[in-house]
Order: sequence, then structure tokens, then C-alpha cells
Amino acid sequence: MKTKFLKIYLPFVIISFGFVGLYTILHWLIIIKLDLIQPKEMIVNFGIPIVLSGLFVLFYFRRRIKLLKISEKSLDFYTFMSWIFFTIPVIIGQFYLENQQGKLSKIEKPSQIDFKNQTLFYSIDYALTLNKSGGLWVTRTNADKYGNQVWITCFFVCPLVDTVPSSYYDSGKFKTWIGVTFAEKFSNRAFDDKEEQKIKIDKFINSCIPKYENYEYQTDYLRNLKYSDKRDDFYSAIERTKIHADKKELIILKEEKGTYETRAGSSHNWLIGTLFSANLIWFLFIFFPQLNTTELRKLGTTKEKVKRRRELKEILFLFTPSKNYWATPIILDLNILISIIMIFSGVGIIEPRGNELIEWGANFKPLTTDGQWWRLLSSVFVHAGLIHLTYNMFALFFIGPFLESSIGSEKFMIIYLLTGIIASFTSLAFHDSTISVGASGAIFGMYGLTASLMLLKFLDKNLTAMLWVSVAIFIGLNLIMGLSGGIDMAAHLGGLISGFIIGITYFPLKKYLNETS
Repeated sequence: MKTKFLKIYLPFVIISFGFVGLYTILHWLIIIKLDLIQPKEMIVNFGIPIVLSGLFVLFYFRRRIKLLKISEKSLDFYTFMSWIFFTIPVIIGQFYLENQQGKLSKIEKPSQIDFKNQTLFYSIDYALTLNKSGGLWVTRTNADKYGNQVWITCFFVCPLVDTVPSSYYDSGKFKTWIGVTFAEKFSNRAFDDKEEQKIKIDKFINSCIPKYENYEYQTDYLRNLKYSDKRDDFYSAIERTKIHADKKELIILKEEKGTYETRAGSSHNWLIGTLFSANLIWFLFIFFPQLNTTELRKLGTTKEKVKRRRELKEILFLFTPSKNYWATPIILDLNILISIIMIFSGVGIIEPRGNELIEWGANFKPLTTDGQWWRLLSSVFVHAGLIHLTYNMFALFFIGPFLESSIGSEKFMIIYLLTGIIASFTSLAFHDSTISVGASGAIFGMYGLTASLMLLKFLDKNLTAMLWVSVAIFIGLNLIMGLSGGIDMAAHLGGLISGFIIGITYFPLKKYLNETS
């Protein structure tokens, strides 16, 4: 037990407490205290902790877990749980930090706000809200993983002023705005009557307008949305008004629940409780399994270090273009790079808004057919959040290296891009107003190509049975998920069928021409 404590449990305790402490200190110093950068809350509070802890577990702590005598499935489970245990306390800690360290400015009227030295919270004694001069922005987001339900959110925003101005549309006059949201959930299953759904949604939106016009804001406790992801939605509402407003020169406030004194709520208790609970549960995890003496002897040895370096090289190889293997790495790297740039430019990390995706090249029929045909290709490299990207890259990661080695890099790249474009065309044929993004159409094309090559017996016979099972599972699961709604099945089927047709026609023809010549 002593060895397990020193080799597995003690590192877990040091990492769990150290990660929370170090990350929180850096967050406070760089963003709150020195204000060196202004990233979105979603990136700082969720994105970076999730990625950092995942990489740390994968490349370091998983080796410690291997010291336990457990099965491969249990190893994966322990790895996943350690990732969760490292991540959740850090996320809770960032919300506690922001609320606890956020300063409150007490002022008499909106014109007294210091725009150069903004604070997180404001209390305004006297202010007027120009509700009828406000703007409305409506968003539609999935309420569950498969899009069976959607949230319709109405973002209302209006100027916050000292007195009623002589002209509502005086350019640059309004720099302080205040907003409120109304939201409702609607069914979005594949077999729902879409016309009926549209009527219900329109009815909800129309009912929110008079509710907002008569809405009375409370200005005694407001939050500054300077770093919030919702700020962009409220700004989109401002743009729909006739009032000129520069995004960089305005402040958007929103009513905050509770009081400034209770702003941290129970997050401090949650942070401490989560940390100690994670350490206790991890202790129980390692208490029962025996030590794997074989792995223990390997730990720290030269042989084990060489093995680790080899495993790392194998992982990096999949992302590194070479003379005979360059198509899959370039596609993987491009998709990941574009997603990273999108996130750091302020696009939502989990579920981006539709207008953000359109700005980055999404396939949207009104724009694509209006001369922006480049969207047929650009949409193949744009993804709707980190989960969407991860799922597609795993799917490509599974089939790409094998298929590329079988048909060659040049053919792989050409067919990938071609099936991606065909998938985008198919989406346009079936959807008039759907915003379509993602590599899934092209990836389906490669799975369709694989299926055709297996039928033609062009691939390694020893791998055919395993590939049939894998391809069938991938296609089957995606078709089932597509029937539940929220997925562009037209693009998936367009890619799948085009990939299959290309495989069933091009390769036999090429073989015939080679044999006859």
C-alpha cells in the first residue's frame, strides 16, 4: 500500500491541488490584475482547463495508472475519471475567482461610468432605460446532444441613460446599454412538423416583444458583460437598431441575481468539497487493485523512456506530413488549426452561433447560391465547436492513415475534397436555410470509398472483415443519430454515396486501362 500511495496517490494529490492553485493564480495575475489579455469566459473557465488536464493525463498520469493491475477497459475508465477529477475543481475555482475578485462600482448615474477602468459589477442609483429604442436578436441552439430539442433565446438590449435624449439616433451618443433575455425550449425531432414548429417559435418571439417593452430593469446590481460570450449576442441586437454604436467603445450590462455580498455563493464550498471528494474517491479507486509489479519495474527505466518516446513519435507521425503520407496529416492539422484560430478570435468553443459560423465560411444557401460558391469547400474545414471537431477528427483518424496508404496520398486528398464539395451541394439541394459546417460529409465520402474498395477486394484481405464491422458501425450509428434530428443527413448521405460511386467506377476503370495498355 505504501508503494501505491507514493507512486499513484501522492502524485494525484499534488497535481489536483497544484493545478487548481497555479492556474487560478495565473488567471488572477494575467487577466484580472494586469488585464494583459481579454479572452472569452468560455475559453478561460472551460476550454483551457479541459485541454491542459487532458494532455497531462494522457502523456503523464496514465503511466502512473498503469501501475495498477487492472484490465484495459478499467485503465481507460481510470484515465477518464482522473481527467474529470483534475478538471472540475479548476473550472469551479475560476467562477469563484471571477465573482470574488470582481469589483463593484457604486455610481449615481450611467454617465459616471469610467470606460477606461471598467469593473465587473455596477450599482446605479438612478437611470432611465429606453426600451422602445432597443434591439432584438434571436438565437437557436441545441438543448441536447442530438438536437432533439432547441432553445430559442431572445436577446433584448436598449440604451441606459441619465435623461431622455432629444434625439434617439444621435450618432455615438449611447455608450452604455442594458440587456435581458427570454428563452423557451422547443421540440426538434426529425419527424416533427417543421411548419408547426415555426408557428410556435414565431408566437413565442412575438409574445416576448410586449413583455420587453413593459419590462422594468433593476439597476442596483449589474454585471459587466465585457468578457462574457453573451456580449456578442447583445451586440448583434444593438446592430439591429438604428442607433450607431462602436463595439469597442460601449459597455453592456445585465441584471445580476442576488447581492454583491453573496456573489460567490456556495462556489467556495463547492471548490473545497470537490477537491477533497476527488482525492477521497481516487484513494478508494487505487485501494483495491493490486500493484502491477511488471509495470513498476519498468517505471523510470531507460527501456520505458525509449518506449514512451516511440509512442509519442507514433502519435506525432499521424499529424506530420511525409513523402508517402501527407494528405491525412494536412487535413487533420488544417481542421484543428482553423478551430483554434476561431476560438481565440472569440467564436464559441462549445456551440458557436450561426452568424459566427457564416462569417467563417459555413455553407448557407442564400449566400452560397448568391455567388459565394467557395463556401462549398470552406464549410468542410469549419466546425461547430470543440465536440463537433473532436468527433470528426477521430472518425478521420480511424480511417485516414489506412486508406491513404492503400490508394496513395494524392488520390486520397482529391477524393476527400471532391466528396466534401458534393456533400455541400447535396445539403443545398435539401435545405433552404440550414447553416451547414464540418468535415463529416467528406469523411462519409471516405467511408463510402472504403466500402466500395472492400466490395471490389482492392484492400488487404486480412483487414477486410474488421473494416466491414468498423465501417458498418460508423455508418449505422450516424444514420440512427441523424434520424433523431439536429444533423445534416443530406450532406452525410451525399458524401457517402459519392465516395462509394467514385470507388466503384474509378478504380476498376483505372485497373482496366492499366491492364489493356
